[in-house]
Amino acid sequence: MITSQIKDALEQIVVLKLFKLDFSVPEVRTGAGEKKKEKKEMAVVDTQSLTYGDTDESDPVWARLMPTSKTYQVIELYTDETKFGRAKGDVDHEITEPQVSSLHCIIHRVTDDKNAMYCRVTDCSTNGTFINTNKIGKGSQSNLFDGDELIFIQESRKDAKNRATTRYTFILFYLFYFRRNKEYMY
Repeated sequence: MITSQIKDALEQIVVLKLFKLDFSVPEVRTGAGEKKKEKKEMAVVDTQSLTYGDTDESDPVWARLMPTSKTYQVIELYTDETKFGRAKGDVDHEITEPQVSSLHCIIHRVTDDKNAMYCRVTDCSTNGTFINTNKIGKGSQSNLFDGDELIFIQESRKDAKNRATTRYTFILFYLFYFRRNKEYMY
């Protein structure tokens, strides 16, 4: 579920037409200024923390994956197809965790016949790719919406203590993040 602060921030992003944003907020805080420590919930980002950079019309960012751990960096999506996995050179974004497959998953930007755009994830992994803790399944696809959590490794509680998490919150930069009804889905 999208909180009103995030929804307002995303509406501002749409109005400002794909300005590149710097989401490097040192601490995630709620509206009351308290630190947010829960990893399973989507981070709340105050709109004053966003800074706008120069736009690059030739190669606009259409989405970002925001890591839930400081171990990983923000991943910007530019192309209609982005591959993730362990196989350096064969993927667009390398994830070096041993549980990640050579080609783990592919994120697709899809436009339907009504020019509605949305995002779809294809799971290519042996151990699974998850959206909000729901396994997609090898060879299967699932839609990815704004605010969803994309998980490359579903860790047990024991494993989570020993290793950084490979979870990302998905943030879309187009109007289609509001289109959750079935008429825009395949």
